[in-house]
Amino acid sequence: MKTIIFLLLVFTSPSFIKLSEIEKRENLNLQGSWELMSQNGNVASERRVRIITNGYFSEASFDTMDKDFKGASAGTYTIVGNRLEDVFLSNTWNSDLVNTAEVYEVELAGNTLRKVGRKEGKRWMETWKKLEATEKYPLSGAWRISGRMRDGNFVEMPDRPRKTLKILSENRFQWIALNSETKEFFGTGGGTYEVKDAKYTEHIEFFSRDSTRVGMSLSFDIELTGDGWHHSGKGSTGNPVDEIWIQVDKN
Repeated sequence: MKTIIFLLLVFTSPSFIKLSEIEKRENLNLQGSWELMSQNGNVASERRVRIITNGYFSEASFDTMDKDFKGASAGTYTIVGNRLEDVFLSNTWNSDLVNTAEVYEVELAGNTLRKVGRKEGKRWMETWKKLEATEKYPLSGAWRISGRMRDGNFVEMPDRPRKTLKILSENRFQWIALNSETKEFFGTGGGTYEVKDAKYTEHIEFFSRDSTRVGMSLSFDIELTGDGWHHSGKGSTGNPVDEIWIQVDKN
């Protein structure tokens, strides 16, 4: 039985409930898409969206109108009670953070999340608002590309530090190519998606490699099997894409 009580005050800022010791033993469910609202009490100066799924997260800052990509990160997380620990696999804002952890205390009030921690020795607080999905699709999770067709041959791509991940909530996605060993970043893109009649369609809101891709919609044939997600069609360059993705957040 859930013991966490959410309190909303009409026409005022959210009221965050201090968790009791009993409540802290129940892990908070943070899965979904979140948008940054403020940092240390100041309104966020740029749009930043984070996707949280089972054990993985991705984050990007971007301006869709100006087609401007500003930065991204991705990694794994654990949450015990109200203590959140992020471990970065990639971070374009500060690559020195790759393979290190950031720890926060988190509190919920309705659809508002507050994270409190320390950065550079100083107290740091962020407030995030949950982006509710009007349409919900059954692809939520973290996926890794495990193989693709090249010159008519299927080439396997084993799990190594150099990899491409795709993090999905119920209607948002972000892919990110990284090397967690060398701390290199190779590219990212994301936005919203939909699934209908065995077609998976991405609506691109940011693309680090080529801003002209922003605003494009790409449709792919999709087939979910016991081996993973078979994904085929044409990519943003118009070249054929034929890939297999496997879910990694359930391992």
